[in-house]
Amino acid sequence: NWVDFSTVADRNREYDEIAEDLCPVDWSEESQARTGKVLLARMGQSKESAARFAQVVSGGQHRYQDGLFYGGTSETVARRNLAAILQGRLGHAEHVAIIDFHSGLGECGKGELIAASLLGTSDFTRARSWFGASINPIGTQGADFAKISGDWLTAVPQLLPHATVTAIAVEFGTVSTLEVLQALRADNWLHNHGDRNGLLAEEIRAQMTSAFYVDEDRWREMIVRQSLLVCRQALAGLADRPAFLQVQADDH
Repeated sequence: NWVDFSTVADRNREYDEIAEDLCPVDWSEESQARTGKVLLARMGQSKESAARFAQVVSGGQHRYQDGLFYGGTSETVARRNLAAILQGRLGHAEHVAIIDFHSGLGECGKGELIAASLLGTSDFTRARSWFGASINPIGTQGADFAKISGDWLTAVPQLLPHATVTAIAVEFGTVSTLEVLQALRADNWLHNHGDRNGLLAEEIRAQMTSAFYVDEDRWREMIVRQSLLVCRQALAGLADRPAFLQVQADDH
């Protein structure tokens, strides 16, 4: 939703070709099988075609209000509220660090670091010095995440022009991409067409939880350790100290 709506155009026309199959009105087993077959064919067998499919689905679109990753046609209340909070509370800050936590993409338990800046910029160089060489800039070819438009992290420097902003996202892997996609499709159907108080609603909510949260101690431990590390690296970067702090074995 963080776009300039006076100039934004629909830049995701390929979404048109899969919109009905991605978010069908009917969620019967037959419909799921039929539309799923179409989507799998579109996804293809190569890594390149799968990456392109992910880009089309999750890159953001502004035409289908009932579709996935809809960016809207005007600023949301949430966007205005967050902008007010950032400007109100950080109006005098000289240096700002942001860590945005996500889950649902990549290898189970692994946290992929994504810089909200482009390769070759001073912002990216600083982010890499804080968080290490494994961090990737937005839009990295071959990465698990798509190049999205309208994200709030890349908008923060415009909201805080007086500050040096170092913003990253951490994407923790959970289950397979297909399982996550199926959960998103089911949740979309429930929200737009289903009975939110019915038995199927409970099943879909559980499906969504499982797609973004692995209920295992090992997964939780991996997420906590990596989260502690990036938080400490951000604090070290803000304090202008060597950023590569290690999480000790006894830190829980």
